[in-house]
Amino acid sequence: MVLGRIGEYLLGGEMRLDRDAAIKGLARLGDPINVALEAIRLAVVEMARAVRLVTVERGLDPRDFALMAFGGAGPQFAPYIAEELGIGSVIVPPEPGAFSALGLLMADERFEARSSFPRDLEDGFRRLEDELLSRLGRVDYFLRYADVRYVGQGWELTIPIGRPASMSDIERVFNDRHYATYGFKLDKPIEVVTIRVFAVITRVKPRFRRQGPRARLGRGTLGGCSLMIGLRRLFTGVMTYR
Repeated sequence: MVLGRIGEYLLGGEMRLDRDAAIKGLARLGDPINVALEAIRLAVVEMARAVRLVTVERGLDPRDFALMAFGGAGPQFAPYIAEELGIGSVIVPPEPGAFSALGLLMADERFEARSSFPRDLEDGFRRLEDELLSRLGRVDYFLRYADVRYVGQGWELTIPIGRPASMSDIERVFNDRHYATYGFKLDKPIEVVTIRVFAVITRVKPRFRRQGPRARLGRGTLGGCSLMIGLRRLFTGVMTYR
């Protein structure tokens, strides 16, 4: 709020935040604008580090992906995180603040069954699928996975399994995944520690209408449109916009 990136008004202008109090609080640490900018820079570095944990440290180059920004503050930070990581595209969905809630309401249901050290892979997967189907009564489709490792390793990688399940395919997929994750692969036999089956029951997905520009007329809201309630100065850290 001190930097002007969020406004003082909430709830369509019905609630007003105290910007002067925020400035006074940051002034105890130094110049309020500089303190706020440094706090945001630190937050961006930490969020970029979290992205590196699930990309670079798993053998993936973040520059090969687009950054999906959602949540109440996600789109505000996304351009800076993308710049930090060298990502060229940022995707912001409609109504990003409600994105997670909508996902919970519309996500397909998934139920898991698993079995350890199966003697016969295909038979093991079919048994799990039959068990899930008998419990649920209806399943739209199944997903197969397996926890696999080199013999003697103390950890596993979870990989997708095709139909029918075969050790030759598992060995190929596991070696590729191991190399992508850790940067090397071993000339050693592999073993399947656990097989997993997910039964998926799909939900009907609603169609969203494309939203056009919203009219800006004055304080509050009118006819479902967001209305302008004032002007503020925006500090970006590079230059100041009005």
